[in-house]
Amino acid sequence: MFTTRIHHFFHLHIRLLLLCMAFLTIQPVAFAASQPAASQQKKVVFLPFTIQVNGPYDYLENGLSSMLKSRLASRADIVPVSSGESAKRLWSNLQNNKLEAFARELNHTKADFLILGSLHSAENGLRISTYVFSRDMASGPHSFEQPINSIDESMTAMDSLSWEISETIFGRNRPEKSGNLVDTSSGVSAFHTSHPDRTYREGLLSTASIDFISGGQFKLLSTHRSPTINYDIMDINSQDLDGDGTTEILLLSNTTLFIYQFIEESFVKVDEIPLSNHLRLHAVTTADIDNNGIQELYISGNNGKDAISSIMEWKDGNVRQLAINIPYYLNVVQEHGAPVIYGQRSGIKVPYGGPVFKLEIDANYALTPSERLSLPKDVSVYDFKRADVDGDSNLETIVISPANLLQVLDASGQSMWSSQDQYGAGRNFFGTLHSNEDQDIPQKYIKTRIIAHDIDQDGSEEVIVVRNRAKHVPFMPRLRYFDGSTITAMKWDKNRLKPLWETQKLGGYIINTQILSQQDDRYQLVFGESKTSYPFVFWESSSMTLNNYTFENITEKANNKKQ
Repeated sequence: MFTTRIHHFFHLHIRLLLLCMAFLTIQPVAFAASQPAASQQKKVVFLPFTIQVNGPYDYLENGLSSMLKSRLASRADIVPVSSGESAKRLWSNLQNNKLEAFARELNHTKADFLILGSLHSAENGLRISTYVFSRDMASGPHSFEQPINSIDESMTAMDSLSWEISETIFGRNRPEKSGNLVDTSSGVSAFHTSHPDRTYREGLLSTASIDFISGGQFKLLSTHRSPTINYDIMDINSQDLDGDGTTEILLLSNTTLFIYQFIEESFVKVDEIPLSNHLRLHAVTTADIDNNGIQELYISGNNGKDAISSIMEWKDGNVRQLAINIPYYLNVVQEHGAPVIYGQRSGIKVPYGGPVFKLEIDANYALTPSERLSLPKDVSVYDFKRADVDGDSNLETIVISPANLLQVLDASGQSMWSSQDQYGAGRNFFGTLHSNEDQDIPQKYIKTRIIAHDIDQDGSEEVIVVRNRAKHVPFMPRLRYFDGSTITAMKWDKNRLKPLWETQKLGGYIINTQILSQQDDRYQLVFGESKTSYPFVFWESSSMTLNNYTFENITEKANNKKQ
């Protein structure tokens, strides 16, 4: 009984201290707001902690958050924003997948940072985890963890975590004492899971290193980068749209199709086409199926939970609408040098999951299904590409699985190979925020494009794929972000796809990529890099840069010289 009373005493003591900390939080904030430098202070939203341990510890949801708030307000140059009720609404919306409401309220706070955390069971006791999301960070959030043996150590742990966050995020070091840092951890040290440094390339032209994995057959000659483009781009693609010999680069946002060209080592915008502003768009693909010398543009997306696509042409700034309100998601590809249209309808109650068809198109641009494809379960029209990867003149099917594994299937649908690493993770999704929330439908994400191209000119097609490193916050599994990205080229060798090269890791998210052009032993790869690696549920503003990498096949060049 005596032990039980002591235990209750400790918990009562912690409760009282947490209440005091919550009260005292108000004073530093009010004082900071009265200082001249207040406008320079960073605004931070603190969400309640997620408590995942058994016992009467619900009071720690706000208690741990209040303690971290008060510590950081006194140690770092920040201003906590969002009242208790607002923080609860943000937290509840995030937990319940009410992402539209979450994004709206978060932007209303005008916060620079958002901090959330959890208390959960660990192998040898308990663990406090904290994630710090920043409006300006191109890489994923910073995570901090602190192991504790019991609830009684939570105050000491939060003190240590606050110093770690203050130093790492806000550049405020803890005071030194006798040449050493003051030890406030009582023998329990916090650690910070660092994220890779972002690789910055200054100017439009610079050299960049590349990781050659299998013998250095290719050499990266140059990289070019556009100025910042302040739009949230859903897809990019490239094609000579009007047959004049110059390749256009297409950037698809939800309201506008931008058309760029790469001229004299610079990206130049040549046109922009307004689009319906009530749709969520997925992809833009091209093909000259009517053989008039002008590429058709196939724009695919969602109207609520329903699939909707349109077809148009562009030449010299003039746009001709060919078809609208097509009830399919469309993906137009090249197979054996000829264009093929694939389409997929929405599911019965969800915006995804319908069968995938090969479509025929008539002179009036009406589409009808001609063949139903046999694909693995939950593979969408955007998740596969048919190509001859082994040089036997037959088409294999390259698939990105729902788990983001790259797979190769033979003509009968049997698996020939599956990757261990993940590829193709994307942040665009089927449906819209409103339609998915209205029907309580989780987001099904769309994969980035699979490119098949004979870049080494040996008669078989290589596979180029994006590797966005998708991560989840463990205590909020629907909360997704990206921890850097690369682009990988792979070649079929000895019954498997093996990497030819992989680009240097970038801190941002790669929207999509495409072969820009190829001449002799050189080719250009264009891709869009988003400035934020965060999911759509965070700050709405987004921007990106266009990048052009020029490669040379040094083996092929040497062979040509010998001849």
